[in-house]
Amino acid sequence: MATKKVVTLRVAQVLDTSGSMRGESITNVLKVMNGLAETYKKQKNVNVRATFVTFDNTAVVRFEDQHVDEFKTIDKIVCDGWTNIFEAVEKAVASLKKFGKSTDVYLINLYTDGANNQEAYLVKERVAALQKLPENWTVTFMVPPKTGDRFASQYGIPRGNVSEWETSTKGIQEMEVKTTAATTDYLDNVSRGGKGTKDFYNVQTDLSTMKKRDLKKLTDLSATFKSYLVAQEVAIKEFVEAKTKKGYVIGSTFYALTKKEKIQPSKDVMILDNATGKLYGGPEGRDLIGLKPGIVCVVEPVNHAGFTIFVKSTSVNRKLVRGTKVLVDKNKIKNDAETWNSAGAARSASH
Repeated sequence: MATKKVVTLRVAQVLDTSGSMRGESITNVLKVMNGLAETYKKQKNVNVRATFVTFDNTAVVRFEDQHVDEFKTIDKIVCDGWTNIFEAVEKAVASLKKFGKSTDVYLINLYTDGANNQEAYLVKERVAALQKLPENWTVTFMVPPKTGDRFASQYGIPRGNVSEWETSTKGIQEMEVKTTAATTDYLDNVSRGGKGTKDFYNVQTDLSTMKKRDLKKLTDLSATFKSYLVAQEVAIKEFVEAKTKKGYVIGSTFYALTKKEKIQPSKDVMILDNATGKLYGGPEGRDLIGLKPGIVCVVEPVNHAGFTIFVKSTSVNRKLVRGTKVLVDKNKIKNDAETWNSAGAARSASH
């Protein structure tokens, strides 16, 4: 049997050490950075060479081109100064290029709790250089809450390579889960010959390689649900009540995944085999399409082949797409009390 080719991945972790990061924030984030080494070590077909850069007023390369098996942990850093994001990216790029080859794959992950406050003309030059990197480069950014859209738009960064976090204990825990999951998927893609990505933090639902036997791991729910065709765009509550002649029960209905959207960790998914009409679900359904536990996943449909993915709705006003199908749990509609009022909707959504 031929030996699988080992790919060299040159990765730079770039960390904000400005004044606002001092205290528990920097301590907890450093633990996450050190823990990522274990994620890299698990992928045997990728040779990972690591660089670590920190930045405040200026960027400092702490170490570079270190093999992941010799990963040097850093437990304490003094935080001060302001936030010079794009000089840090520039130094990370220069360090990786110094050791790399054109056949290598490159990844930069930057984490900041603030907005860039560097001179505008320097930012423009550095962003322009960033956008000219070849397709085997991926540069990602963790930015403060509610700033991701603006950051991506302002600097021309693919939105799928920008995520949000906060420096609270809970926020850092969620960031660790999200980053570890995204890194694991990225490493798996690189090991199979993938290069750069514009969706580092997104889940792309590609079922083109899924086997029928994979569905056997799930529960056959064909007899539990009734399918209805959506003839025109309509709110989900209105549609279900018209079809079933019953009060709407939140959690009883699944809609077809047709566009990019966020899926909360509490939402179940089901997979319909379009050829046989068999419907499969259960807790393993999320795993099968790549949804990670405990985090909100941004999901982008890619190629569902001969299958349809359905997602549980916790809404009363979701607009159903014309021509799609809706699945309704016959037992819930028949036996559960209606929960379509606003108070019930709020309770269901919170759970």
